Amino acid sequence: MLRPILIAVAIVCLTASVALSDSEMAPYGHVTSSESGRHYFRMAPPRKDAPARGTLVRVRPDGKDEPLWSVEGWYAFRVFVARHGESVVRLGNWPRGMGPKAEHLAVAFYKDGKEVKRYSTKDLIQDVSKVRPSVSHYQFYDWNDPPALVSMHVDGSYQHVFRLRTIDGITYLFEPATGRIVNQSPSAKDVVSTKAAAIAIAHAVLDARFGMAPALEPGRTLEARRLRDEWHVDSTPKDKAGFHVRIQARDGRVLRLEQRP
Repeated sequence: MLRPILIAVAIVCLTASVALSDSEMAPYGHVTSSESGRHYFRMAPPRKDAPARGTLVRVRPDGKDEPLWSVEGWYAFRVFVARHGESVVRLGNWPRGMGPKAEHLAVAFYKDGKEVKRYSTKDLIQDVSKVRPSVSHYQFYDWNDPPALVSMHVDGSYQHVFRLRTIDGITYLFEPATGRIVNQSPSAKDVVSTKAAAIAIAHAVLDARFGMAPALEPGRTLEARRLRDEWHVDSTPKDKAGFHVRIQARDGRVLRLEQRP
């Protein structure tokens, strides 16, 4: 009689533990400063009589606070203030569900109190098989390599960027003031690891450059073969109307697109 009772108690405790570990943290007020400490963003949680509100504040040379602009209607547990206080980056909260969706915020960028750019988890994650769902939420960025504002060399120049590495191993570098992606560094295994992935990229390139009609004429298909760190995708039959797409597997970058003579 005692054993069934103990088993039942253990099941109840385990269920409660799982539910607790997957529950969302309640919003709380917090402050995040810029690297220089001359600007900070004050995040206030929603109340019964007021929505959530965030305010960017400049600390003047005399030590007094000067509010610059405010936003309201959203709450974020993590925000980042650009080095000179010109913009704020909002990281999406722990998303509910089992995988990326267009309505799930990954990151948003604000300047002068206005949202200038946003990306959903669906925009940034390319390999959904790498997503790690829990009971009711999923992880969209690499918790072992958390997002941060960093200064680094990008494309030959020294830039201040927002760095985010997704759960599928893609590192994005964003311009904080505009939200523009200035660099993307996926690995071969994450983006171009299969023949199907290479063909999908070739389809997208052909669609952007020529429209899909030339590649999808009756009797025409795309075939891919791998040569070291590159994929070569050809349309068949290989005639004057055919296309050849050369893709570098290291980062998914298209090196050459040509219509064979």
